[in-house]
Amino acid sequence: MRERTRAKRIANSVVLGILSLGVTVAICEGLLRWRYAEPLRQPLAEVLAIQPYLKLHPEIGFTWNENIDAAKSIVFTIQDAEQEILSTDARGFINPPDALRRPAQDGAVEVIGLGDSFMEHASHTFRQAFASAGYSYYNLAIHRQATPQYNAILNAYALPMNPKIILYGVFGNDFGEAEDFRDWKESGLDWFTFHSGTWCGKPLDPKASARLLNRFFPGSIAFAGVVRSRLRGDRMSILGPSEAQVSRVAEDIVEAHRQVVDHGARFLLILIPSRATALNGETLESNAYDGVLSRIADASVPFLDLRKPFLDQEDPLSLYYPIDAHWNRDGMALAADAILTHLETNE
Repeated sequence: MRERTRAKRIANSVVLGILSLGVTVAICEGLLRWRYAEPLRQPLAEVLAIQPYLKLHPEIGFTWNENIDAAKSIVFTIQDAEQEILSTDARGFINPPDALRRPAQDGAVEVIGLGDSFMEHASHTFRQAFASAGYSYYNLAIHRQATPQYNAILNAYALPMNPKIILYGVFGNDFGEAEDFRDWKESGLDWFTFHSGTWCGKPLDPKASARLLNRFFPGSIAFAGVVRSRLRGDRMSILGPSEAQVSRVAEDIVEAHRQVVDHGARFLLILIPSRATALNGETLESNAYDGVLSRIADASVPFLDLRKPFLDQEDPLSLYYPIDAHWNRDGMALAADAILTHLETNE
């Protein structure tokens, strides 16, 4: 009888211990999730509005759907940014209708722009500005992409069009997004799945086991990451792009320059300042740009640093949208003028 009572007490103690441990783990996970983990979020309405017009691409992740006709009058509402009617080519890149007609007629353009959303949003303004100077301009830039994708687009689409000039736009988020691209390639997943269902969602961990742990214990995983970072002496993201990220972007630029020159065309790297850089000059992004320039110097890569012309403006803030933070049409026009001046004075 005593042995049964003792066994029952032990069993109760074990059950109570397990329950207590479970409650403790749940409380700790909740606190760590609140303090360290990125909060679960629903995609923004703007993201969901764009998503149906995109398609997967095995090499660069995604493009727009091909041959979206401007006659459909599709215009997105993205904060306070002015948006043009959506019009895409047979490759899935935004271009105004008149730009689409000329390649269909003679198969050649003179200037091609590569880059992310800054270059993509400027496609109409650049087209008009370059036409006024006697150049035909064509856009092969696409939002939420980075230097490895620019290089893939350069080889697959730009160089076969035999342009005379390649404009290679780099923006501050390219440093992190280039690393994200390489993580995606290693994952074996399609772009949308890897990015939590959309073109710009939170990326999943490349390892399946880590994805499972992160699903149920995001707070603990995030806290462990903070501890590891502190033990390594890192200071998280407050230092901006890492040396490795800057080096990889510089390597992509040098490789793109080499391929363009080998093809017999001109290459021009364009450093695009963010609103913060245009306003303050000295930012983490600006320091990363300086790091890129020092690394590409030996390769004699031609570049146009837009930080100076933007900083020289009386009101740099007037070149950007107040909420969206991309350059507005005034900023695009200033950039186009600076590019044309550089091309003509460095013939």
